[in-house]
Amino acid sequence: MRDEISKNGNGPLGVPVMLFFLTACVIFGAASYAYAGPTINSLSPRSGGPMGGYKLTIYGSGFVKATHVTIGGKICALKSQSVTEIECYVPACSPAPGPGASASVPVVVTVGGMNSNSLSFTYSAPLISLPGSANFR
Repeated sequence: MRDEISKNGNGPLGVPVMLFFLTACVIFGAASYAYAGPTINSLSPRSGGPMGGYKLTIYGSGFVKATHVTIGGKICALKSQSVTEIECYVPACSPAPGPGASASVPVVVTVGGMNSNSLSFTYSAPLISLPGSANFR
């Protein structure tokens, strides 16, 4: 066939001829990648009142779609998220700590069935004292 193609690329009948050369792609090693899972680096704030309802910001990595957050085993309703930051609304603490007491609970991010490390969030109940209550008889 080489002899039948002229220098201008035409075949014996004057029809343009195009030659395609296929090359094989050889893979010498297979690479595999695994998702390492979510990681929590810090929380803001680290503590709050037992009634909940305020925003918690979680900083870390690996926060991709299908993320959910638990605080003490209760769902923290997502407000927004990116790969490195999650904002959610803290659920109420139940049972609530008594006046002046606190309760530390784990914060965990779950992505695709993989749990992050946990950091502690502390629910703190204020101590309320009324003026003159100590002298009340």
